[in-house]
Amino acid sequence: MKKIILAILALLMAARSYPQDYLVEIPTENAKDIGRISRAVSIDNARNGTITAYANENELVELRKILSQSQFRSYRMSLSKSGDYIDMADKIEDMKDWAHYPTYETYIEMMEDFTRRCPELCELVEIGKSVENRKILALRLTAEGDTTARPRFFLTSTMHGDETCGFILSLRLIDYLLTNYGTDSATSRILDNIVLYINPLSNPDGTYRGGNATVARAQRYNANNIDLNRNFPQIGAVAKSTSSYEPETVAMMDFAKSRRFTMSANMHGGDEVLNYPWDSFYEYELSLPDKPWFEAICSKYIATLRAHAPNAMKSVNAKGYVFGSEWYKVSGGRQDWMMASQRCREITIELSNIKLLRCDLLDEYWQRNRDALIAFLGDALQGISGRVTSMDGKPIEAQIYLDGHDANFSSVKCDKEGMFFRPTLAGRQYEVCAVADGYETQCKPVSTTENELTALDFTLNEGISEYTATENIAVKTSKPAITIIDDMMTATSDLEIDRLIVTDILGRTVATYRPHSTTFRCPTYNFNSGIYVIRIQTGTTATSTKIFINK
Repeated sequence: MKKIILAILALLMAARSYPQDYLVEIPTENAKDIGRISRAVSIDNARNGTITAYANENELVELRKILSQSQFRSYRMSLSKSGDYIDMADKIEDMKDWAHYPTYETYIEMMEDFTRRCPELCELVEIGKSVENRKILALRLTAEGDTTARPRFFLTSTMHGDETCGFILSLRLIDYLLTNYGTDSATSRILDNIVLYINPLSNPDGTYRGGNATVARAQRYNANNIDLNRNFPQIGAVAKSTSSYEPETVAMMDFAKSRRFTMSANMHGGDEVLNYPWDSFYEYELSLPDKPWFEAICSKYIATLRAHAPNAMKSVNAKGYVFGSEWYKVSGGRQDWMMASQRCREITIELSNIKLLRCDLLDEYWQRNRDALIAFLGDALQGISGRVTSMDGKPIEAQIYLDGHDANFSSVKCDKEGMFFRPTLAGRQYEVCAVADGYETQCKPVSTTENELTALDFTLNEGISEYTATENIAVKTSKPAITIIDDMMTATSDLEIDRLIVTDILGRTVATYRPHSTTFRCPTYNFNSGIYVIRIQTGTTATSTKIFINK
């Protein structure tokens, strides 16, 4: 009896450890409300008139609230995958031919071994821990020198645990960079001038769902059965506490916030295409000022890749790259969060039509992507860079705007050292403005050069920032109005006023209010006579207005 009970318990544990998912197919003519559908289920791709998605039991219930049963097809699928052509390496030596997947322990050992091989070039960084307490690791790669003056690049892979091509490509890229530094000019240029972070595996629980010894039972979701690439804050949504997000997501957000990345790429599988922002908005809803820049770097990647594989990257369109929402809308994706929240220019690289790539194909995908990845990393070294300081030399965490160009989160932010890096197209002329609360705005002209970071520093005087940058999502609104009658200031706005700040002529804060209404009134009899600046924040729009109080 005891053996029978143990057997039943083992089966129950297995059932809980390997939850059943559904494969969902939705004809595109039925997907009228694609935004709501993408919030209900995890869309994987859209091709040949059909949207393919994944769903767990709860997500399927939500989908049935949007579509009738006749409008989509769902298939229960097992997470068990064939072990054919999936060869595992349980020690580092077995990875030398790059025709294996490492066990989890071997992966950890490989990351540690890179630092032992080249301590002067790389450092192991722990981003965080997964639900099941596996490590989420990155290697920081850069040559010795003044790293504060180098842009930061983040390359990450396998948020979806069964999309494993990028996992091996990332490890092999690390090995290639370390091996060829000092002898290959392109590799040396990257490590001499960029601080590069490579995170080969951001969903270890999904990849090692079948245990640390195999990837054959890998699944898309994390251990909580959540799609991590639908788990990031949505642009314009009400902020939620970190308890609303998965530990892998929180760790990744904290990591990005602490580094101020210039560029990043997120490697996936299941299609072959480069995807750039926005994923969660159509272009008419939220324009992308840097669209020509995104298309230029994507086109360069595709051209370099197709020199090795002429028919690659054609599963979505002939160009090989796509504006995210033109393919399909995604809610809660990391790409949009990185762009809007961190001002980091991120693209998604869908590497292979096959998700769990067979070991005998791993080398082929490395050969086709290697030069394209190296060139893509080098794209961080074209644009404008500089430092913003005060008159007494202190760094200022200013925002940098290309005047008349930037909107909708395309400006960049200085780091704590006052450094900024602004990728741009070459051969362009810009008026660049440094903007910071409590300082006078300063603008300078600049011309950009091919494959160079043009230096442009700013020294700001204390005073009033009068620069207005509008970042509207879908809704066009009029500028908030300020009136003063009989010692009473009234602010009115089409949108809810989140915050109203009053500063004096020297930029010092006099008062801060959080009205959370479209109309706000406050007395001015406590203010001295003089010039003041009223800064109003409404959603993602910030405007400044000068007023004069005369008593």
